[in-house]
Amino acid sequence: MLFLTILIKFELWRMMMKSTVKLTPNGPTIPISPELLQLEMPSRDTIAQPLLLKAKKEYEANTGEFTTHLTDEMIQQLNLPQITSVEQLEQLGVELYTNRLYEQHFYRVILPEVIKFYRAHSEFVIDPDELDTYSEAYIEQVDEQAEAEGLSLDEYVQQTWGISDKVDTIAFLEQKAHDQFYIHLIADQWYQNQGGELDRTAYDAFIQHQVIHQYQDEIELREQFSYQRFIEHYPEITWTQHLEDHYRQEVELITNPNLEL
Repeated sequence: MLFLTILIKFELWRMMMKSTVKLTPNGPTIPISPELLQLEMPSRDTIAQPLLLKAKKEYEANTGEFTTHLTDEMIQQLNLPQITSVEQLEQLGVELYTNRLYEQHFYRVILPEVIKFYRAHSEFVIDPDELDTYSEAYIEQVDEQAEAEGLSLDEYVQQTWGISDKVDTIAFLEQKAHDQFYIHLIADQWYQNQGGELDRTAYDAFIQHQVIHQYQDEIELREQFSYQRFIEHYPEITWTQHLEDHYRQEVELITNPNLEL
């Protein structure tokens, strides 16, 4: 009930908000330092090893036979979807690792740089009362999540964001809320500039796209991602995915054989 209350509060806030932003620029042309677009990764053999080891153990458990190395025939006996050789399994391991590596780098390094650029070059009008209301709701939501997991607010924040127990939890969350407030403003304005809609028709189209292309169950998806959540989160999801796809093409992967997983 509290989560729904917060969502409704956010939606009412959106309808009556005074805070605005004029984005400059509107497209993904924000310069990122070249060194921030370089990602080091271990060798292909190192990356693939955990998945190969898992397949080896599964083969041995299924057959009762011990093996020192996998063959294509062994892989085929595991009946893995679209995987019929050791090479394909290795490639899957590399793809999973690089996707995870890039996603972490995007949210930890690239996205903060994009937001920093927008905050420095765009025109913001921030209403202090709206920012305070948003921050209170944000902290309230984090507190409820901590309670749901049986943790104190301090414990939850330390575990979720990996911060020291010496950091002031409330001050930390207030800063996170302020950052998120700017992200909402930027994403919402970007989404509007793209001609995006947040009506029921747009929601139904989103659901159908996920069902058809991501093979998700429609009933479960509508329960997990309600119309209220669509209104609240979809502009940000679309904006960040747009940026993530753009910068993925610019990232240079550098193999460092001395790196470990």
